[in-house]
Amino acid sequence: MKTNWTPELRADAYLSETASPAEVNEAILRLVEERESLEMAPEAHSLEIDPRRGERAVVDQDDAAEQVIAQRLAAAEANAAPRTRADHVAFDSRIRQEPADKTATRGYTLQQLRKAVVWREILGPPVSMRREEER
Repeated sequence: MKTNWTPELRADAYLSETASPAEVNEAILRLVEERESLEMAPEAHSLEIDPRRGERAVVDQDDAAEQVIAQRLAAAEANAAPRTRADHVAFDSRIRQEPADKTATRGYTLQQLRKAVVWREILGPPVSMRREEER
C-alpha cells in the first residue's frame, strides 16, 4: 500500500508503538532517501587562465602631495635649528622628572636570597652531578 508520507506520518510511523516493524523500516528508509546531501559536485577550474577579479580602484595622492611636502618641510625646519643652552637645560630638567628605568629590579632581602639557595639545592641536580664551577 502506497502512503503519501508527510513529516507527521514519518514521525508517527517512527515513534508509534502500534506501527509495525515494516512501517518503521519504510519510514526510516524514506527519511534516509529524502535527506539532502551537504556535499557539492566538484568543479574544475583551469589554472592556465587569469582568475576573474574586480577592477582595482585608482588611488591618486598627487593632490595631497604638496600638502604632505609642506608638512615635512615644516617639521624638518622645526628640528633643524641649533639647540641653545636653554634647550639643553629644559631637556635635562624634563628627563630628570621622569621615573627611573622601568626595567630596573628591586633588591632582594636576605630572607629571599636564603630561600632561593635552599630551593636551588632542592630542585637542582645532585652535587655529584654538578660541574666543578657550581660545587
